[in-house]
Amino acid sequence: APAVNISDQVDSLMLRNIIIDGNTVSADADGKTYPVVNLQHGLLYNALAYGNTTANGQAIVSVGRNAAMLNCTVVADAKDNVAVSNSGQVTNCILYNTASKAASITGTGTSTNNYASEGNPFAPYRNTSNIYTLPEYLTNHAPYYYQLHERSKALLGGTTTLPTANNAGLTAQYALVDFNADRDVLGNPRKLMGSSDNTLDQGCY
Repeated sequence: APAVNISDQVDSLMLRNIIIDGNTVSADADGKTYPVVNLQHGLLYNALAYGNTTANGQAIVSVGRNAAMLNCTVVADAKDNVAVSNSGQVTNCILYNTASKAASITGTGTSTNNYASEGNPFAPYRNTSNIYTLPEYLTNHAPYYYQLHERSKALLGGTTTLPTANNAGLTAQYALVDFNADRDVLGNPRKLMGSSDNTLDQGCY
C-alpha cells in the first residue's frame, strides 16, 4: 500500500513543508503496484520526495483529478519509474528522474510551469574544477542534494499565478497560499517580500 495514502474525500486537506523519503512500496500478493504517495484529494505544497522506490515502473506520486501539487520536488531513481502521474493539477514542480537525467511526468492533468529541461537542476555547490559537487560536511544530509545550482533553469521558472481549481476544497487551499509570506522546505522565504515579480523558483526550495 502507499506510504502516504490520501484516498478519502478530504479536499480541504493541505500537506506542506514535508520530506518523504526512504520508502519501498512493493507489489501486493496479486501483483498490483502502488505509488509511494497516493494523492487523490487535497494539496501537496513545498514537499520533497526522494530516495523512494516502487515496483514495475509505478509512479512515485499519483495525483488524482481532485488533487494538486504546488512547488514540490519529486525524484525517481530507477529508469522505469515515473516521478509523477498526474490527473489533477501540478504547478511549479521539479519532477525528475536521476537515471534518465530528464523531467519525469505522465498523465492528462494540468501541468503548469514545471521543470521540463534536460540535465541536472540540482547540486548548488561548485568546486574548483567547475563541477557541481557537495562539500564533505554536507554529503550525509541528502535533502541538501536537491537545492538548485546557480545556473539551474528551474530558477525563476515558476509562476505566482495559480490554476483555476476544479473543486471547492482546492479553491480554499489555494486561497491560503501566500508566496510573499510562505517558506520553502528549508524555512527560507519562498520569494522576496514585497517583490512585484510574478515568477519564483520551481521545486520545494
